[in-house]
Amino acid sequence: MSDQEIHFPKNWLKANDEIAIEWPGDIVYERVCQALADGVITEGERAHLVSTLQTLVGTSPAEVAAAGHVSELAYDIECTQ
Repeated sequence: MSDQEIHFPKNWLKANDEIAIEWPGDIVYERVCQALADGVITEGERAHLVSTLQTLVGTSPAEVAAAGHVSELAYDIECTQ
């Protein structure tokens, strides 16, 4: 996980505070802020962030990449019928 990949969710969640105060956004925001608090992102902090995100997603990045992508959502189908 690069520094940019850590700064992006912090900035995005800060700009979208209604998401940052609800689960799971609050967990992600808290972990990112903790990692950035002292201005140095350690490998341990990176690993902790990756672990947190994997736990929230429920799978590994390789499994997410290998999964088929959703092209329609259930509510799209219901609304058009």
